[in-house]
Amino acid sequence: ARAPLRPGAVEPAALATLEGGAVPEQKRKLLLDERVEVFLWQPAAGSDGDSKGQVYHSFEINYDGVALAFRSQFGGPKDFEWDADGACAVRTQELAVGWGDTSSPVPAAGPGDLPQRKRIVFAEISWQALGFDTSREIRVGLHRAEYPAPGAWPEHPGVLSW
Repeated sequence: ARAPLRPGAVEPAALATLEGGAVPEQKRKLLLDERVEVFLWQPAAGSDGDSKGQVYHSFEINYDGVALAFRSQFGGPKDFEWDADGACAVRTQELAVGWGDTSSPVPAAGPGDLPQRKRIVFAEISWQALGFDTSREIRVGLHRAEYPAPGAWPEHPGVLSW
C-alpha cells in the first residue's frame, strides 16, 4: 500500500476545490486521510429498494477521530452545512488486539510476546438526532477509504450490497 498524501504537500488552492469548494476548510485535509465512511439512511415506505432521491447521512471518520459529516440525497448534491451536532460522537483508543479468546492479527504468540496494539475508532450514532424511526428498517453502508488507492482500480467495480 502507498502512504497517504501528506496534506502539507497539497496546495491549499487544490484542497479548496474539493466537492466544488463545499467542504468546510477545517475538514478538507481529512479527505486525504485513511478513513472509514459510514452511510446511513432509512428507506422511504414503498420505495421497493430504489434509493434515488432519498436522504442519507454520511460520516467520514479518520484515525484521529475527526469526522466530516454531511447529508445528501442519492443522486444529488452534498450538504456540508448540515448541523450534525448530536448525531455522531467519535472517540479513539489504543487497545491490545488478539490472542486468547479474541481474533489475532498475527499467526501465533510466542513466549514473551505482547498482543499488538491498534488504534480503534468508535463512533456512536444517534438515530433520534437523524430523525430515524427505530421501528422501521435502517440501512448502513461502510467503506474504508485509503487515498491514494492502494492498487489498480478494478475494470468493472462491483455494486455495493446492502
